[in-house]
Amino acid sequence: MYKNIRRTHAKIGDFMVKSLLRSDLAGDLIDQLEENKHYTRDVHHHDGLKEETIELLQDFDDLGKKKGIYVEISFEDITQNDKQETLIISLKDKILTYLRSFSLKEDPLILVCGLGNPYLTSDAIGPRVVRDLWVSHGLDKSLRDAQGLKYVMAFSPNVLAHTGMESSEVIQSLVDHYHVDVLIVVDALAAKNYTSINRVIQMSDVGIYPGSGVGNHRLPITKELLKIPVLCIGIPTVVSIHNVFFDLLSTLESYFAWMKAPENKLKIGHVSAYQGTLSAEEKTYLLGEVGRLEMEEKRQLIDEVLSPLHQHMILCDKQVDLSCELLAKIVSSSLNRAFMKESS
Repeated sequence: MYKNIRRTHAKIGDFMVKSLLRSDLAGDLIDQLEENKHYTRDVHHHDGLKEETIELLQDFDDLGKKKGIYVEISFEDITQNDKQETLIISLKDKILTYLRSFSLKEDPLILVCGLGNPYLTSDAIGPRVVRDLWVSHGLDKSLRDAQGLKYVMAFSPNVLAHTGMESSEVIQSLVDHYHVDVLIVVDALAAKNYTSINRVIQMSDVGIYPGSGVGNHRLPITKELLKIPVLCIGIPTVVSIHNVFFDLLSTLESYFAWMKAPENKLKIGHVSAYQGTLSAEEKTYLLGEVGRLEMEEKRQLIDEVLSPLHQHMILCDKQVDLSCELLAKIVSSSLNRAFMKESS
């Protein structure tokens, strides 16, 4: 039955590519790369946040990632005001670090673009961030200076299905017409694991390829295309059903391993994670032939089962309304603080 599972793997250099992986996060992809050869990584923990800086040392087109610096801030519960404030400050500091690295002229014109469909909650983070920004492009310089505001304009281009126009082309027109000095793009992303949904904010200086995480490829928005620096801010709000099935299978294995310990059999209630491993024999006994498969082969099996049924669903969290609204306000607050001149 399982002899038809595809066992061919695409190659990049001397490491394997998991072709079925659907993720926009750099942190989800580096397990396929070799540290210090293909990337460097620096991790810090503080105040309940995990700040991870990943520098890709070359382009990896098969993984959908370009050479550059990716910063991911991971967190758990941010419903409390003090947690939100900590995240806002951390995000503001990272934004300022990126802007300083661009070596911009004095008083540069900053364009913030919120990508996505404003009528689809899981895709509306970009438009909602733009909604809450303090824009100053329409003010006289003397008034901007008096209020301590940097030179900022904002726009949400909506999506191709609603406008008939590519976001990249609309943004290019704005950049050329207003002589924009730096572009900040905010968008929703797709994650590899459901545990990352609404729990990570990623920043990068490599541009963005809208819709790539869900297979809906649009024209890129990059420094090479626009001829100005581009800072991308993204939040994973959805996950592919293929990855959910794979995560469920992995969690099931971990659960069986966790239950082997006699002290765990009587435990009830919430646990943070199942710990433990199964031997090859135990995997086969509990999961049958599926238990014999390697990780990539399991991904391929899930793809082969779901694809003929056209089961290419993209899923979001049940609290997507609350989470996306809250995260949009956090990102807009961070940008607003970064756009105050005393923050320079």
